[in-house]
Parts: sequence; C-alpha cells; structure tokens
Amino acid sequence: MNQTRRRLLFALLLGLISISSAYAQQTKTTVVSTETVRVDTLSKGADGIFETATVTRKVERTELLPPFTYTVRPSVSLVQTAFRDWVGSGGNSIAWTTSLEAFARYDFDPYVWTNRLNLSYGQNKTEEQGARKTIDLIDFETNLRYGNSILKPEFVATLQTQFAPGYDYGVTGEPQVSAFFDPAYLVQSIGLAYKETDNFEASFGVAFREIITSKYNSYSDDPDTKKVEKIDFKTGVRASALWTAKVMENIEFNSRLQLFSAFESLDTWDVNSRNILRMKINRFLQAHAGLTFFFQKNSSDRLQIQETFELTFSYPLTNL
Repeated sequence: MNQTRRRLLFALLLGLISISSAYAQQTKTTVVSTETVRVDTLSKGADGIFETATVTRKVERTELLPPFTYTVRPSVSLVQTAFRDWVGSGGNSIAWTTSLEAFARYDFDPYVWTNRLNLSYGQNKTEEQGARKTIDLIDFETNLRYGNSILKPEFVATLQTQFAPGYDYGVTGEPQVSAFFDPAYLVQSIGLAYKETDNFEASFGVAFREIITSKYNSYSDDPDTKKVEKIDFKTGVRASALWTAKVMENIEFNSRLQLFSAFESLDTWDVNSRNILRMKINRFLQAHAGLTFFFQKNSSDRLQIQETFELTFSYPLTNL
C-alpha cells in the first residue's frame, strides 16, 4: 500500500474515532384527530365580504417503536396474452415476476443495525421462443452504524448475485454466460454515513470489492495476465445514497445508488442505480415503474439499462 493510501486510511480512522453522539430511540407520530375549536369574524368589508379567523386543534400521538422493527413485502405479477382466430399478427405469451423486499432494523444503544434484502425472479414465455428469464436478482445489504448524530461511523457489506443460469439471447445458440453465485459481487466498507431525515441518507468510505466466479471467469479475469483469475479483489472507495420522496398521495419514488472505484483507477466507477416509482391502488394492489442502471467494466464497456412496468399483488407484513 503506497503512502497516499496509508494517509487516506489514517485520516478516515481519525474521523471515526473523533465522532461521538447521543442515542435516541425511534418514535412514530400519528395524527389522531383534527377539529375546529373556534371561528371568529374579524371584519366586514363594504362589499359585504367577511374576514374570519379559524383556530384548529390537532391531536397527535407519539409512541416508542420496539427495538426490532421489520417490513416484509412479497409480491407477484402476471401478464397473459392469448389469441384465437386473430386476423392481426400476434402470438400467445405469458410473463410473470415474483419479488420479495425485506427490511429489518435493530436498535441497541448506541448502535443501529439495518438489513435490506431484494429478491426478484421472472420469466417470459412465448410460442416462438419458449421461456426466457427477464429478471433475476439477489441483492443484500447489512449496515451497522454508531450513534444518532447526523454524521455517524458505519460498516457496510453488500452482496449481489442471481438465482438461475443466464444466457445471451442475442447470440446464435444462446450460450450460457452466468449462473448462481457466478459471478457474485461483494463489497465491504468502513466509513461515514450522513442522515438528517428518514427521506435521504448517504455514505462514503474505504472499501474492499470482490468479484467471485467459478466457470464464467470473464467477469473477474484480467485480460493482461496469462493466469485466469476466478476472484477479482480490489481496494478502493465506496459511495452510496438512498432517497425516498412522496410525489403525491399514494405515489412514492425510491432511488438507491451504489458506487465503487478502485484506487488504481479512480477515473472509472462501478455504478448500480435502482429507481422505482410506486403507485398504490389499495393495500394489496400496486403499479411499479422501474429503471435500473448498471455499469461494471469487467462485464461490459457499456451502461446496462433495465426498464420495467408491472401491476403487482403484494401483502405487506410489518410491525411498524
């Protein structure tokens, strides 16, 4: 490790040690009732228009949340198209997607431990092409933070891989190009997190990144060496951001960004950005519009983009 890297690590450790903070347990505030207490007429104009003052009273209830909170949201979507004696062109098809989103938080003074898990798998089957995978994702993040100040030390570990074999449908013969845990992307980071509100948080830290492969080594192999590397290990910096915004009633936008750059190539960044617009129809039915950006130079020199729009049935399980 050269002198510049040592200085960067030393400065980060000093920052972590120097930060101290108080601890506050999570609370939940709900509006119990709103009522008009008094209405007074202040004046009456010559044109007959009254000016009034209204006093309202809002009753709110604040309760302490339990140390362990969780939300689990399984969902499924299905689209079917069938034709019979149809003059226009078209073929029978069926597309389905199943997903699971889970979040858990555990408060133990003065630490906060959070875990996020996103699982998705879907296929599209047509008469001409048979079944093809449309989405396949295992995305896990665990995060340990100290204290409750705006800036807080943190440790983050992430894992991203897939369930089933992946094929290149754009090439003749549709060769297999990936499999379960082949590749697998792992990142471990120590740094600082910024969080002032529940709607936005960001973090930055020194990180280790591993790309693990077994059979499909193009994701981890260094083409400049004769040896085939099954594990690509890099040290660098990691940055992330999480943003939630309420667009309007029953419409919410969620954006999650993860970045990594190795010290040896700080001009090149791995990008993983997942953006979802959720439109709630009722408690069980939602419409989702998703846009995902992924760039990892080992796998492709181009920015990979995924667009989705689906109507999903979900049943949330939570103690919030």
